[in-house]
Amino acid sequence: MPPDNRARDLSWYDWSVVKDISADGQWVLFEESGEPFAGRYAVSVRRLTDAPIHLGDGSAGGLSPDGKWALDVATTDPPRVTLLPIGPGAPRDVPLSGLEHVQNGSARFMADGRHIVVNANEAGHPVRGYLLDLDGGKPRPVTPEGVAIFRVSPDGRYAAAHGPSASLVLCSMETGAMSQLPGVEPGDTSSQWSADSSALYVYHFGEMPARIYRLDIHTGKRTLVRELEPSQHAGVVSIAPIAMSPDATHFAFSYYQNLSTLFVISGLK
Repeated sequence: MPPDNRARDLSWYDWSVVKDISADGQWVLFEESGEPFAGRYAVSVRRLTDAPIHLGDGSAGGLSPDGKWALDVATTDPPRVTLLPIGPGAPRDVPLSGLEHVQNGSARFMADGRHIVVNANEAGHPVRGYLLDLDGGKPRPVTPEGVAIFRVSPDGRYAAAHGPSASLVLCSMETGAMSQLPGVEPGDTSSQWSADSSALYVYHFGEMPARIYRLDIHTGKRTLVRELEPSQHAGVVSIAPIAMSPDATHFAFSYYQNLSTLFVISGLK
């Protein structure tokens, strides 16, 4: 959704779920599992002015900072995380030494473009956030067990995470220590970090329209940034997930719509 407030339909088939948007707002990464893909996940990308591009099968994670790669998570046995090129190039597998399972769609790039974070688990342990070097090495745990990571701040200091109670918390990338966020409300879901790492953009799942707030991580001040809604409201149950650029000028969102038809039959004998 560009800053002129006019929502454009960028979906491909009937189950397009947005996962990320490029910093300039010109590319949208999404996964498609509509009828043409027989219920499988398809990692896809499209420029606002062009047709969708099918990059590969799997669940979409995030875009690289330079916009040249998309992350693909396959919940196979063993799991796979793959870098898919947007343009010329060959797919590249990310080493997952010691990880038994990786949650689909959880992979995100760090700001340096050389590391990613995933939610995964080692054998006999619950899920937690891990930092992976794209060149290899053992994955490093960055959150306590049972705490899922969402996005890491651009300065690399904190991760927005969801704790065991599903509340939104901050987690130190260096020590794993968790801290409560001032001003956070029940039901807050994180969408993006601000470019200067001083705030999180949050929204409430299920609101219509969806209201995006800038939440200062130091003071807890909440500032309404944008309201998002599809052009047609009939049957819309929820708006989520929401992807946005760090400067809060471009937005992309998916929504769940449940439509039905009522038939009246008379004269039956």
